[in-house]
Amino acid sequence: MSDRFTDVSSQGWFSRIRDAIVGVLFGIALFLVSFPLLWWNEGRAVRAAEDLAEGRAAVVQIQADKVDAANEGKLVHVTGRADTEDRLADPELGIDIQALRLERVVEMYQWKEEEETKTRKKVGGGEEKTTTYEYEKKWSDDLIDSSDFKKSEGHENPKSMHARNLEKDAKSVQLVAFSLPGSVVKQLDSFESVPVKEISSGAFESKGRVVDGQVYIGEGTPQEPKVGDTRVTVRAVMPGDISLIMQQSGNSFAPYLTKNQNTIDMVMDGRHTAEEMFAHQETMNSMLTWGLRILGCFLMFLGISLFFKPLVVVADVIPMFGSLLEFGLSAMASVVAFCLSLLTISMAWIAYRPLIGIPLMAVSLGLFFWILSAGRRRMSARTA
Repeated sequence: MSDRFTDVSSQGWFSRIRDAIVGVLFGIALFLVSFPLLWWNEGRAVRAAEDLAEGRAAVVQIQADKVDAANEGKLVHVTGRADTEDRLADPELGIDIQALRLERVVEMYQWKEEEETKTRKKVGGGEEKTTTYEYEKKWSDDLIDSSDFKKSEGHENPKSMHARNLEKDAKSVQLVAFSLPGSVVKQLDSFESVPVKEISSGAFESKGRVVDGQVYIGEGTPQEPKVGDTRVTVRAVMPGDISLIMQQSGNSFAPYLTKNQNTIDMVMDGRHTAEEMFAHQETMNSMLTWGLRILGCFLMFLGISLFFKPLVVVADVIPMFGSLLEFGLSAMASVVAFCLSLLTISMAWIAYRPLIGIPLMAVSLGLFFWILSAGRRRMSARTA
């Protein structure tokens, strides 16, 4: 169930000019920040690639059923069953099981506000903003403060949760002959549901009831909940196969320190070869690298756009002219941001990997001058 509320506001031309001038300073800051971000990201990516290459060359395959002192301090790959004799309990919900990790997840049915704004330019340089606020009821494990809503009346959420989350990890976990440190146990996330059969004590006993393996608190039902209703589920990571690549430290493991002073610390649920684990880490590194590249380029584009925003606002006295100028400046900002980002990345690669950076620099400069000459030819054709 959801409902909507629409708010219409107007801003005059002088007010927009003032905001645009303030935005110029913010745009300059974004533009300047984008360069070190792009440079740092390339260095980080290269170092991460070097770390993985070093790890690939150094990793030793070992068996989990024997601690070999000859592998002390080495980067090792091992697979086996992670098991424990510890029992993890949630006394209030009558849960007591042999598990590696245990979590109680508390969710409350609450109002959530979503907003969407559409802008329309008016003759004279003013601007009209129509903001639509949509209110929808959803389950959330975070308390949503309804006092911050645009229209809080009729969308009030409770001030506190009826219960608290709970997390427990086994203290003693074995990988056959090895003991797993707590940092490894916390990385295991193959959770599965643990049905609640009875409520033993606490607030749940007086307020809650067991419904389909979970505790339900409130006046509604799981099929038709009401705002303020709470559902509590329990899940656990059970003993099972894992794979890890870390440094052997006695009969346990520790992060492996690379030549770049970074660490290799890989843990995955299930049985995986060393090659599969390194390939997965390379994919994650590539995704992070490209994500930060896109972010850096976007910050540069946004900075340039904000820098020229006052010109757009001035032209908005006649909305059609302002829209055309805004489109042209956005296109220009996109091209400049792309070329400068590529140039920055290539310069970083020259510093870190010259054999790749120099050709990339040549391509980026060639692209920049080609776009520049194409623009000049088009301008000459228009004036001819």
